[in-house]
Amino acid sequence: MLKDSKFEWFENNLRPEQSNRVVLASGKGPISNADISCYVLTYKTLEELYKIDDAFKTKVENCECVFIKPNLTQPPSFFEDDEKLDRPFSNGVNTSVFACQAVVDFLFENDVPNCYIGESVVWTPSTHDTFDECGYTELFMDYGDAVDLIDLRTTEEDVEVGMYGAVNEIDKPEAQLTIPLEGDFAVTARNSVIQCLKNTKFENKLDQLIDNNLSFTLNRTIEDIDLFISVAKLKTHTQMLFSGAIKNRFGLLEPPSRRHAAHLRIDPLWRNQTRYELAMSFEYLTTLICNLDRALTSFFERRKIGQLDIIEGGYWALEGDGPLWHGHERRENIVLATYNNPLAIDTVAAELMFSDISPSDTYQERLKHHATAFFERNNLPKDSVAFKTLENELFEFYPISFAQKQQLGESDLSKIGIWMYDLDRTPQYLEDMRQGGLFLSPIPFKSMASLTHRAYGVLFEEFPDLNDEKIVVVEKKARPKHS
Repeated sequence: MLKDSKFEWFENNLRPEQSNRVVLASGKGPISNADISCYVLTYKTLEELYKIDDAFKTKVENCECVFIKPNLTQPPSFFEDDEKLDRPFSNGVNTSVFACQAVVDFLFENDVPNCYIGESVVWTPSTHDTFDECGYTELFMDYGDAVDLIDLRTTEEDVEVGMYGAVNEIDKPEAQLTIPLEGDFAVTARNSVIQCLKNTKFENKLDQLIDNNLSFTLNRTIEDIDLFISVAKLKTHTQMLFSGAIKNRFGLLEPPSRRHAAHLRIDPLWRNQTRYELAMSFEYLTTLICNLDRALTSFFERRKIGQLDIIEGGYWALEGDGPLWHGHERRENIVLATYNNPLAIDTVAAELMFSDISPSDTYQERLKHHATAFFERNNLPKDSVAFKTLENELFEFYPISFAQKQQLGESDLSKIGIWMYDLDRTPQYLEDMRQGGLFLSPIPFKSMASLTHRAYGVLFEEFPDLNDEKIVVVEKKARPKHS
């Protein structure tokens, strides 16, 4: 498979003195198709990260076993768009098999002998069916015993089609590993859940929902590895704005019913929600995912397991009402990578997707702009108590701010070194790495749903009529039958 030896790369670095480093590779260049593009860009990010990050280099040189977690959800047979069916291996929904192949080849060329590739997919009767449809089974067959494809589900299920059918889960205890969230992190988790759900219809389930944030069941495969690699997809998400490195670890949570429960049955893709419901679901889901990541990071640190994060938009990325087939594909040609800093790569990805960077641009300023527009659309007075409270106290992009609180990495862009490589030009700024304009946001995030639930509480106290206002996220489509 092609490496980058035939290509000329243009390089520029932003804040190279910083120890938190994210590498990006981009550009159309002479690349002729999606498969080669994704492979080359992924390989380039790893090659450069290996050069500039001594900790990553040392880990690779002393690594015996690696676990790779792609982001696989709906396989190609779920797409109604015939064009997507014609190119099942490369689309905006699932991690490209060629990104994972580039990772495996890089590891093997650095003498890492064994790789697991694992996922837990509920959309098909078995995760191996999704591996088959997305090209993983066929491609990695040539690698023999060196690459093992694993279904991470720790239960046997009687299920029609994943989340759509009635699930009767039968535990497989021998496959399960339970990790706790401890110390101050557990205190933060407990307080955040209480703050989100008190005085709501979920208050009678508060103890159980708190427990769900303090203990997590995973597949035991991750116990005996030296390096965990997340290969996330560069795409939007209707409940978290975007699906990056931190969100990709959510797919490790078992059994699948735990992942479904984390949405509080408030999923904007399946029924219309009120603004208040969306805000509550947004905050709770984010809280649980960050708590899971904190418990997992503590587990990895204790066992000296490294964490490599890759976000792949190596040819196709997804915008609009992602992360599934309701989103819109866009050709992006970009891959990001970092070591032991999932929040740093998510911060860079969010800035890349949704803002044109300037030194003064902050999440708070952007959210203030959305708040002003929200009040204008609803003819609400800007001198109201709610607006002043929102403006002065409650502006934060919750996935980033709560991940920072749980110490999942660096979220201050000025403290992140960004190493940029492009096939077409010398990039001066982060936005130069995009192939087009800003990513189209999911509809809830055009309606201030990215503000926290507690911010909405203040808003609805003064303007109760907003409480029941519905948001239509997408026009519902008939789900294709899965044979």
